[in-house]
Amino acid sequence: MQVLVTGANGHLGFNLVKALLEAGHGVRGSVRSLADTAKTARLKALGGVDLVEAELHRPDQLRSAMAGVEILFHAAAVYAYTTPGRETAILDASIKGVAVTLHAAADAGVRKVVLTSSIATLPLTAPGAPPVDETHWTNDLRVPYLRAKTEGEQAAWRIARELGIKLVTVLPGA
Repeated sequence: MQVLVTGANGHLGFNLVKALLEAGHGVRGSVRSLADTAKTARLKALGGVDLVEAELHRPDQLRSAMAGVEILFHAAAVYAYTTPGRETAILDASIKGVAVTLHAAADAGVRKVVLTSSIATLPLTAPGAPPVDETHWTNDLRVPYLRAKTEGEQAAWRIARELGIKLVTVLPGA
């Protein structure tokens, strides 16, 4: 099976690329810049990864990266909780980025998308309270990362329904 992992150089992306290679899948990994050896060296050392350049605001690059791909693992994000001045980058990567990426996936005929979201999208509950489910969302959006992940996942579900994309979300936490 041929897959694409966006954000392949990040912590989650890199480990996912490694696991997919070990499982025998054809893996294409996208990074913002192929010229950035700090971001590509570990991936190249794995061997067998088809590295491509694809920025989340570039539908042309994303569509090209998805050519022949069956499953997209969308792990690209800006992971920063309290970095002053990065609010726009954090929000754009998760909200606008997911929209551009899912539209590119639909255009390229990708049959399934696995989106890395965050446990931060779920509201906190009091001890003994009923568990939350997929109908519950955090409503404290003061921290840009929490807002980005929550609104990004909500957008992904809406867009996936509109475009007929099979979507699965993974909500990792500490």
